[in-house]
Amino acid sequence: TAEEIKTAFEGYIAYYGTYEVDEANGQVTHRVESALFPNWIGDVQIRNYEFEGERLRLNTQPIKGARADLTNTLLWERVQGSNPGARK
Repeated sequence: TAEEIKTAFEGYIAYYGTYEVDEANGQVTHRVESALFPNWIGDVQIRNYEFEGERLRLNTQPIKGARADLTNTLLWERVQGSNPGARK
């Protein structure tokens, strides 16, 4: 239904491109080549990152909301049996 499509689109984001890691500041900079949001194409997205055991947490820069600043978080967790020596 149209409502299901709207709900799926509003709850999903995707983009790809190159990235650079700034270990000193705990930031990763994504240079967006393509995205579901056309206004992100060619843009730079900066995420703060931190490792929490086997997890990688990426946080957006604060976004001005109507009542408060907002921060979105993406949490990745390492799959058991993956190469633990790959990250130093």
